[in-house]
Amino acid sequence: MATPAGKRCKAMTVSTGDQIHVYSDSSAAVLQLRRTVPTTSDTAATSFKVGVVLSAAEILELAGELLTVVSAMVRLSMPEKTPAAAAGVSETEGN
Repeated sequence: MATPAGKRCKAMTVSTGDQIHVYSDSSAAVLQLRRTVPTTSDTAATSFKVGVVLSAAEILELAGELLTVVSAMVRLSMPEKTPAAAAGVSETEGN
């Protein structure tokens, strides 16, 4: 799909090869999800393109949910710090 006149487009390809496109202007935003599966690689898989028009409130709700998810993911992937490390003090200092 060509970018409609007057709209901004942000396209992202995710790790699976699928794509997310966000089309927006000052009055509306469309979130479009795309998946293309060549029949030569999987004849049973489904290709699709779907778009959802989002209101400003829905965009904020979605952004909030995505931030909640990613903060939990980051927290789980980071090693726990000792109280001294969290304060920026070397464990060997003071000995």
